[in-house]
Amino acid sequence: MAQQNYGGFPSVDVLFDKDAKLVDAQSVQRLNDMVGNGGTTDLLVMSHGWNNDIPEAMDLYSRLFDRVRAQLGNVGVQGLQNRTFGIMAIFWPSKRFTSDDAIPGGAAATEDARAQQIQATLDNLADLFAERGLTAEQQEAKTLVDDLEDSESAQDRFVAIVGKLLNPAPEPDNGIDELPKALATKDGHEVLQSLQGATIGPVPSSPGGDGFDGGGAADLPDAAGDGGAAASLGTIFNTIKDAALGLLNVTTYATMKDRAGIAGRDGVAPALQQVQAAHPTLRLHLIGHSFGGRLVTGAANAISSSVATLSLLQAAYSHYGLGQNYDGNQHDGFFRNVIVQHKVTGPILISHSVNDKAVGLAYPIASRILNQQASALGDENDPFGGMGRNGAQKTPEVPDPNGMLGAAGTAYTLSGGVPNNLNGDSIIQSHGDICRDELAYVILCAVGKT
Repeated sequence: MAQQNYGGFPSVDVLFDKDAKLVDAQSVQRLNDMVGNGGTTDLLVMSHGWNNDIPEAMDLYSRLFDRVRAQLGNVGVQGLQNRTFGIMAIFWPSKRFTSDDAIPGGAAATEDARAQQIQATLDNLADLFAERGLTAEQQEAKTLVDDLEDSESAQDRFVAIVGKLLNPAPEPDNGIDELPKALATKDGHEVLQSLQGATIGPVPSSPGGDGFDGGGAADLPDAAGDGGAAASLGTIFNTIKDAALGLLNVTTYATMKDRAGIAGRDGVAPALQQVQAAHPTLRLHLIGHSFGGRLVTGAANAISSSVATLSLLQAAYSHYGLGQNYDGNQHDGFFRNVIVQHKVTGPILISHSVNDKAVGLAYPIASRILNQQASALGDENDPFGGMGRNGAQKTPEVPDPNGMLGAAGTAYTLSGGVPNNLNGDSIIQSHGDICRDELAYVILCAVGKT
């Protein structure tokens, strides 16, 4: 593909396949050449989250780095004299949740409309079914959709097929990683009926779409639609078909969670180590949106040395991912070593917002499937909650658990080597709402601390 330019910065696109292998083996050499020939002092390493295609991710990068370029002139940004920036734009194969955009009026979906969404989602997951050798099962699942509402045997078979998409030994992520076992040991009708009528919320509605990569697609399905007042009431699965679509979406979440972590650990980290070896004084600044947050955290965790900053923009992994003894039984978060082993020398930024319905609903859905009926809110007090919804929880190093994301120009006190929670409830309106001056500014503030 033609090399893009993001925000006017020198850039190299680096693509990884589903197995975290470089699509173009020469891309790392091009990255080295860019750094060496341009005298790059700071490499901004950016990963998208869910997206349907490369152009959408490119558009995200263009819009975010346009904001970064604009904020370089903000008088509040300090410490960037004599810095030269380059961009490593990461691309990895991902899927996003199905959209409720086709449901008119912001009201509950009709049974026919929901059935069409389930069929479309199964089609969208065709390559994932194929990877698992389940193409025949995918077609079978499509034939079951019309009978889901009234037939427990159809429900049982549908859930059994969907459960086969999950990795039986997933990368840890509190709650979500228990789904394969739950779906393998429970009757399908029990799973779907546990979701039907579930109150999972309240999650505030927000204006516009809640796209996973900057707008254009909706998030987890809710029976109230996206943007209607009823979306804040919490009951999102009125029918078995609603529950089936929610199951498909949380299954997609769990599968892409694994893929993102592997891409960071086995793909991005080795590539960055090659660049670091060639340019030992280069500062690495890792930035990830959605599951890209998990990807870059996985890369920071796996890298043999350290990176300068880590910016997690509405990250899609457990809010205990960096935590210490989060359950009282001496269990630490999967990425705890990022802090313990000082993998990040400068600030770690974590933007989060109650308006992030994508991350905010995935964990409560999983909790219902796992029969955690009392844990259905997904907030900071819930064992099942996401980083992009609540920030880092049970993480004692956080200097201010209630830290706020402010306007561009805010005088931040950002601590190095530890997570800095940035509550964006009043600013970030959806999971994909990251191409903002406020976030570009605080990222540059963090860079200036290194």
